[in-house]
Amino acid sequence: DRQKRASEERNMAEEEGRILGPQPEAEIVKCGLRRLREALGTEGLLDFPRRPNGTPLLTRQGFFERLVRGDASLQDCAAADASAGEGDVKKLSLKQLVAIRCNHLDYTPTGANQLSKANFLKLT
Repeated sequence: DRQKRASEERNMAEEEGRILGPQPEAEIVKCGLRRLREALGTEGLLDFPRRPNGTPLLTRQGFFERLVRGDASLQDCAAADASAGEGDVKKLSLKQLVAIRCNHLDYTPTGANQLSKANFLKLT
């Protein structure tokens, strides 16, 4: 009798739209990242860190500019670029990291030759 009541309550909740049902975790993460990107905005997105003398702090700033703007993607870049950029990732702002990650939400590098790209995405 208790199970029947619980089932009826769940059915009523579903009919009222209170229960959305289980969604894959990956979809929830993607949605959250997109909303975070929207909340952060785009102001200062291309403002990369500089040394006191004004020179770029990032060794691969051009690579990151293209990734942030969406002009380039990890799928198309050389594995060496992704590997070389790993050291600069910790110098990026949250806004820049989220932008790069959001530009690659549907990309999953697979295979041994994609290991550096997979590691790069883990850092973002």
